[in-house]
Amino acid sequence: MYMRSSIHRLAAIAAGSALVLVVAGVAFGYAGQVAATVSVTAPSGAQNCGVALKVSAEIQDVDGNLIADQPVTWAFISGNGAGDKFSPATGTTNHNGIATTYMTFGCGPAHGAVLGATADAATGTVVVASNGKSLPRTDTDPGNPGFSTLLAALAVVGGSGAILRRMSTGPR
Repeated sequence: MYMRSSIHRLAAIAAGSALVLVVAGVAFGYAGQVAATVSVTAPSGAQNCGVALKVSAEIQDVDGNLIADQPVTWAFISGNGAGDKFSPATGTTNHNGIATTYMTFGCGPAHGAVLGATADAATGTVVVASNGKSLPRTDTDPGNPGFSTLLAALAVVGGSGAILRRMSTGPR
């Protein structure tokens, strides 16, 4: 009788342990949605260098549902030049399943680059082109601001602009 009750107890413990393992496998085996589709968008046309371009990736699971809080990594797949960069290079999708970064072309020869966004094992790409040109200057002194510019500014503030301007540029 003691043997039979011990066997029943052992069987019950084994069955309970198996049930706990199965439940734990269900609870921890699936961590959430898995990215299946990554759609990347970026500005079209040739872009100026030195300007931050907004790049976005929409992440969906196999059923087409958007995935929030999904880690995304940005990288150049090919074609990037010296000084090309992402800021930041990693991110997380918002509540709409969209991750955003900024990509900047370094100033150099015109070129195209394939940008990639990766979530889980899925990667999406987009091609962006640089025209190799920077934006035009918008300051009022196209030369190198130096001592004469500083003197002229001080002279205007001090009220004797004409005298100091002649001194800084030499006799006329």
